[in-house]
Amino acid sequence: MEIGTSKKEMIERFGLIGEIFCLCAELNEDDDTMDDFKIEWYQFEEELEMDEMFIDIDEEDKNVQFDGIEFIDDMPCVMYVTNVGQSMSCSAIYVETETLRRIIAVLEKYSKVMKS
Repeated sequence: MEIGTSKKEMIERFGLIGEIFCLCAELNEDDDTMDDFKIEWYQFEEELEMDEMFIDIDEEDKNVQFDGIEFIDDMPCVMYVTNVGQSMSCSAIYVETETLRRIIAVLEKYSKVMKS
């Protein structure tokens, strides 16, 4: 299997995914699992008064609309809308490192608002 990124970058992504997991776990009311936990874009939009956010998932899906975070099998997945309007979700490990950083920044702001 070809990973398509360096070992160093992949290790950094795992760290960022851990941050996403921790931020979302603080917001999740179910202590047993993260499965089915979801924060959809409209929630960010309402609480943070944000406009659309465009992200890069990978080489094929560039500049797509961020649509939220969901957990499948206790793993964070990034939801997005493709340039042709199709709703998609992919495991966060496949998302570009810089995009993960941007998502974390939004989650941190959202978490602060929700805790206050």
